[in-house]
Amino acid sequence: MTEVLFDKYLQADLVVLASPIYHATMNARMKLFVERTLPMMDPLAEMGEAGGTPHRFDKMPRVVTLSVCGFWEQSMFEALSLTWRMCLGGDLIAEIYRHSSEFLSVPEFQPQVQAVLDALSQAGEEVVRQGQVTPETMADLTQDLAPADTLVRLSGEFWSQGGTG
Repeated sequence: MTEVLFDKYLQADLVVLASPIYHATMNARMKLFVERTLPMMDPLAEMGEAGGTPHRFDKMPRVVTLSVCGFWEQSMFEALSLTWRMCLGGDLIAEIYRHSSEFLSVPEFQPQVQAVLDALSQAGEEVVRQGQVTPETMADLTQDLAPADTLVRLSGEFWSQGGTG
């Protein structure tokens, strides 16, 4: 971290942090990375209005977070979102979270999946050009692939067959 990533992180204009949801939050590798960013923080400074831990450096990159989870509810990202907002404060410019990722390869859902992938591409353009993702694009990104009862049924079938993917 200190020999490679730390300087690159501080020199970047934009950083994308991505992790799947594992037990309601980021995976262990991302958690390790986040914990290693502690030297960037100023523990004696007061937290600003935007939240987040104050920095020791004048320039910090803007940050976009990405995550997926297999569950069919967008609420599965609440703990992760809170963690990122607490850590990053005003540096966090977009959170892109995709529920139902386990169903992205289901053939019957491919028209909806293509719409989600198109929205993801649009979100990337918006982040670069505008520094944010529009609510319309976010709605397209998080649209349901199928009714919840269908996803619940498919999940039950998957897990009853061993659930190993």
